[in-house]
Parts: sequence; structure tokens; C-alpha cells
Amino acid sequence: MSEATKAGLAMLTMAQASALVGKKEISPVELTEECLSRIKDKSEDLVCYVTVLEEQARKDAKKAESEIAAAGQKSPLHGIPFALKDIYCTKGVLTSAGSPFFSDYYPDFDSTVGRRLAAAGGILLGKTNTSEWALTISSRSYFGQSRNPWNPERAPGGSSGGSAIAVAAGMAYMAMGSDTGCSIRLPAAFCGVAGFKPSYGLISLYGIVPLSYSMDHPGPIARSVMDLALTMDLISGFDPLDPCADRFAGQPAQFAAELAKTRDLKGKVIGVPSNFFFDRTDTEVEELVLKAIDKLKALGAKAEYLEIPYMDWMPEVSSKILFAEAAHFHKERLAERPELFGEVERQRLERGTAETAVELVDALRKREIIRRAWEEAAAKVDAVAVPTTPVAAFKLGCDTVMAKGIAEPCADMAVRHCRMGTTLGVPGLTVPVGINSEGLPVGMMLMSNRYRDLEVLKVGWAYEQANPFERLL
Repeated sequence: MSEATKAGLAMLTMAQASALVGKKEISPVELTEECLSRIKDKSEDLVCYVTVLEEQARKDAKKAESEIAAAGQKSPLHGIPFALKDIYCTKGVLTSAGSPFFSDYYPDFDSTVGRRLAAAGGILLGKTNTSEWALTISSRSYFGQSRNPWNPERAPGGSSGGSAIAVAAGMAYMAMGSDTGCSIRLPAAFCGVAGFKPSYGLISLYGIVPLSYSMDHPGPIARSVMDLALTMDLISGFDPLDPCADRFAGQPAQFAAELAKTRDLKGKVIGVPSNFFFDRTDTEVEELVLKAIDKLKALGAKAEYLEIPYMDWMPEVSSKILFAEAAHFHKERLAERPELFGEVERQRLERGTAETAVELVDALRKREIIRRAWEEAAAKVDAVAVPTTPVAAFKLGCDTVMAKGIAEPCADMAVRHCRMGTTLGVPGLTVPVGINSEGLPVGMMLMSNRYRDLEVLKVGWAYEQANPFERLL
């Protein structure tokens, strides 16, 4: 292993680290110690981890080292340290969901995702901070306010902020998040890493604290699109325990193997919406994303402009469904101990409680109209490319942020582009495409129709290979 590789050990991609472990050039123990050292140095200031399983991680690393020495790696995750957002149930380990309600909740079972990652030989480092009940974009919980590793005065995005920080700052090689409105793609974009929200039902929701029954999506955050694909191979697929209302029952794609065959984008068509997604986007963000689309064209893709009707309905429709379903899950807690909720969280749940059946049905009907419009437009192309967020990471606690000379509400801008993906259940990938004048990363989001996850990942992988992103050190 080169001296440069040793120096940047914590910032290797999962695929790079796995290859070194497989060739026995580095051990799982070294990787784990490097991550634990970074956690000790950085996690408290950035409010990244809620629980660190230091002793257990060291034991698991030694076990993985022995297993690999005897029989080789059983998966690309074997011997690789990873993290789970603190809404994934972990047997005998605190699962707080960022709330005082669950401050002493130690489940007696594991989530399906956690169990599959453990079976693959992954080394669980701990649980990462999340917004309370994953209900806001702040990544502020009972345990504190998470901070962006690029600039601690900036928001990391949420609600999977702790997971994005862990990956961006070298405190895990992959971390699981969840996305109900924007909660994988937003923090990944704000923190300069890759994040993937797969199609609804492709990954089991069993053992994950719910937010919105019809919009919850588990998914990975990592340093490369290949890392996301490697993780998808391990966690996707049918689970009889999955409570998802429309779970996937087929055979998932071989994501990593198919990505490995992708060299360019010849014959691919990239859709660029002419409405909604660029309408309120900051000029710098727009320029960086349009340059990234030009780079997709340089790889052989053709760009086609799309007019997608009804997109302006999306913010209200998604909010009505999400808050109503969240209020249903929390109805007893809200009735009995409302004071234990954060102010913003309580207001959102009360908004969901106040909705009438007629209002909810209206939102559900509009969702189907939007779905048909999106499916018709997306069917014409291989992927749709837009800014992941209209703005880069804004200041912590901000109320408004400037975009094209107009003051816009921070919370609305953060979720504006991502809400469609969770409301319709379609795949969404964010990849970093540049740095703005304030030294903050900007993400491009690639989307398609449901179950076209592989196509989205292929486009992102081709882009990433040709345009490597400078990571934090």
C-alpha cells in the first residue's frame, strides 16, 4: 500500500478499502481504528454519532480479520466499518430516533437492513444523529445539533445528517439513512457525498422507526456511486417481515456488476426539466449543475428538455400526506405527552392531525395525477437531471436564504426538489458536482421511473468516473 493511500486511509471509498482488505494489504482492524480515531477527534464537535460501539467494533474487526485470513471476503462489506442512522433498530443498542420518548429504548431485535449488513461481515461502528423522529431537515435531536463538516456554521441537512457527516468526514465508509422527503439526498448534497434513495419497496422497512407509511425509503450514503451499488446488492430484495404497503417481490438487479460494465453514456438520453426544478434555483447552483449535464453529454448522452405538468402541486401534496401519516403514528404520544416533542416537530404533527379526510383524499388524488405526468415524461429518457437542492448549505438556524436575488424560506428550499421522489416512490441519486464560491458542495440529482434504479446509478457512475470529486481530508 502506498504512503498516499495510508495518509488518506479514512477517506478511501468503500470499494477501495474493500479491495485492499481482500488483497490483505490492510486489515479490518486498521480500518476500524482509523474510523474510531476520527470519531474521537470529530464526532463531538460535529454531533455526528449518538452511540459509538467502540468495544464491539474492535471485536468484530478482529473476527473479520480472522475470517478473511482463513477464507477470504464473503462480501465487499466484509471487514468494512459502517454506521446506521439512529432510527434503525439494533438489538441491545440504544435506538432513540432522536427523541426523549425513546431515550431508553433498547430493542430486542435488529432491522432487516442491519441484519443483512451484519451477515455480510460489516463492522457496525454505531448510530448516527438524526432529526427528532426524522421529521425535519435540521438533524437536531435530543442529543444536539449536527454541523456540516465543510463549515460547522452551516447546516448539514437532514434528517440523515449524522450519516452524511460520518461519510464526509471519514468516520465511516458507508452509512445508512432514510428519506421521506429529502433526508438522504439533502444531507448528502450539503455534505459533498453520494446518496441514493431507491424505489419505494425495494429495501425492507422492517425494524426502522416509521415517519410516513407510504413515503419512507431506506437507503445508503457513501463516497462513491459504486459504494452505493455494492450496498444495494446486500440490502435490497424481498423480506416477508417488510411492512411496506407495496414491497418489491421480484429479483433485484446486480447493481455493482452492471455498473462495472458502464464506461460511457452513448445512446443515453438525459431529461432536463424546463419547469419547476430550475425556477427558484440559486444561480451558482444552476451553473454547476448545467455544467455537469454538459459533462454527461460529453460522455455520449443526448439532452432533451422536458415540460412536466403539475410539479407546482408537489410541495403541498407531499406535506399533507407526510404530516397526516406521521400524525397517525404519533397520535398517542401527541395526545399524552405533547411537551416532549420539539416545537417544530409538534407543529407539524398538529398540522397533520388537523387535516380532514377530504383534504387528505384530495392530496392522494393529486398525487396520482402528478404520478402519471411524471411517468409519461420520464419514460422518454434514461434519467432526469436536476439540482438536488436549489441552494447549497445555508447557515444553521436560518429563516431565509437568497436565490437569484430573492429571499426564500430555508426549509422550503431544502426540500423543494427532493419531495417528488419520495411522494411518487421513484429512485433518486445525488452526486457532488462542484464547489460554490463559499466553498460549499453542490449536488446533482438523477431520477427516473420506479424500479429503474439501475439506470439512475449507471448515469451517476459514468459521471463520477469521468469527474472525480475532491473530498474533505
